[in-house]
Amino acid sequence: MKIALIAAPYDLGCAGAGMALGPTHYLNAGADRSLSERGFEVETEVVERYGSFEHELGATSEVNAAIARHVRGATERGDFPLVLGGNCDSAIGVLAGLDPSRVGVIWFDAHGDFGTPETTPSGYLGSMPLSTITGHCHKRIREHAGNEASVLEGHVVMIGVRAAEPEQSLRLENSAVRVFGAEGINSTNEKALLETLEELRSQVEEIYIHLDIDSLDPEHAPGVDFPAGAGLSPEDVEVMLRKIGERFDVKAAAMTAFNPERDEDDRTLHAGTRLMAVLAEVGAVREFGDGR
Repeated sequence: MKIALIAAPYDLGCAGAGMALGPTHYLNAGADRSLSERGFEVETEVVERYGSFEHELGATSEVNAAIARHVRGATERGDFPLVLGGNCDSAIGVLAGLDPSRVGVIWFDAHGDFGTPETTPSGYLGSMPLSTITGHCHKRIREHAGNEASVLEGHVVMIGVRAAEPEQSLRLENSAVRVFGAEGINSTNEKALLETLEELRSQVEEIYIHLDIDSLDPEHAPGVDFPAGAGLSPEDVEVMLRKIGERFDVKAAAMTAFNPERDEDDRTLHAGTRLMAVLAEVGAVREFGDGR
């Protein structure tokens, strides 16, 4: 299966700085070549945002509409969409390119991402992507991206969360979203996590994997804007991605939140490139094998 490596070099609709630099940095460092050397057929696409916007909401909407078009085109061709995004809001566009009513979401992130305009005095959109895709806010962004449907809360599993704001923690506790901290992979909690994945598999067969690189411990991924301690190792995530791939039809994946301006000794770059290959591997298997 061909990998559609879709680079969206924007952070909340803006280009040229911070997390917006991550996707291009991956490409300049040879991410496509690395995948090709592992035996994948790769076609690289770069998302372009057209028009000028006075407001962040408009720019974010336009970028996600463009991401959705690329993802939709890839799936129609039978390719696997692997999106390199800036901020986590790129998930809105990815899911708009799929069918949110049929897709479950496995969301690796250090943060809650479950804020709303009412709980976020700063209005920072980067704290609201999970709320947006589950239908709690910014419906117009979803609609502009091409699909107003939302993902059911009960079809979302979060992994690696350890720095959620108090309001977001409360909202998550009162939701149907299943949340696992960084210890959920490498301790006795792994059993509960795998049981949750089995339960999710009974509800949906198709999955979107969202991998915010700050889910990793800063030792492995210092190149992020909002670091949080005691995170996951690349080995932890790789093992879990393979377990996810054994259980689900992975329809698309995205890697987000890499800020190369903050990286040290290319540690984040190397970790991201490694996990990108694993995502490509689990996404390239589209028919269930034995035990699924």
